[in-house]
Amino acid sequence: MALRRKENVEKEIEKTVEESPEAETEAPAKEVAGELVDDTGEMPFQGDEAEAAAEVAEEAEKVDKAKKNSTAATDLIQSKTGGSMATRPSVASDAALSSKLEESGYEGLDDGFGAYPIIALKNEGVFEDTDSEAWGTEFICSILGSKAKFVVANTKCEKRDEQVVYTFDGKVDTQGRPVQETIDEWAEHGWGSEVRPYTDVMAEILEGDRAGEVVILSLPKTSRTKYTGYVKTNMRRFSKEPKDYKTRVYVGDKIQNVDFPYYPWRFKYAGELDA
Repeated sequence: MALRRKENVEKEIEKTVEESPEAETEAPAKEVAGELVDDTGEMPFQGDEAEAAAEVAEEAEKVDKAKKNSTAATDLIQSKTGGSMATRPSVASDAALSSKLEESGYEGLDDGFGAYPIIALKNEGVFEDTDSEAWGTEFICSILGSKAKFVVANTKCEKRDEQVVYTFDGKVDTQGRPVQETIDEWAEHGWGSEVRPYTDVMAEILEGDRAGEVVILSLPKTSRTKYTGYVKTNMRRFSKEPKDYKTRVYVGDKIQNVDFPYYPWRFKYAGELDA
């Protein structure tokens, strides 16, 4: 009796499994004219495939367009600089100092980007250098020389993806990497690029507890013209170069009548150099 009951139970289990909806499998797709179709005669995912193909084509077009325009930034810089392999601002006295040190056994010197603190004017209206040290709102210095610098930035991107590189000649950035490589990478994302001119001014601090330090003043386009007018005016007045007199560098009044208000750099003659 026990054996017969076991056989009956097994038959019931097999019957339940056969009738269960979960045991059913999807009907295989049929092939019609070389295309797979389901039971309704429709080609599954046909719309999705067409849409995906259109998106891929659109993205490829954006990248191709960005690549075609990718040399515009470097061409613009090299047209302004003549394509010269310019370096950071330098003066004869600075170069002579390097030579003297090397002759005394201090080799391995590198006057490249970062040799001196770079001072920028922050949105809060205070000067700050690359070491995040505050310089207040003014200082007295002697201007030793200046050099054009360019900021190359990506465009058509989200704010979180914004990037910039600095270059003096349009060929390599201040880290020694070809600028075009960076622009091509941006183009792969469909991003563009733009060039913003700056002027780097080498100056020696003359007063205060930082007297004797050499720094680089990073002037944006909005302040380059003020600097130009200042040095030219004094050349006419005194027939002297900026290195031959004192300059007061200070924060100007905030410019309000623009889309993006900002504080400008200002320069003022501060007298003859001490004998």
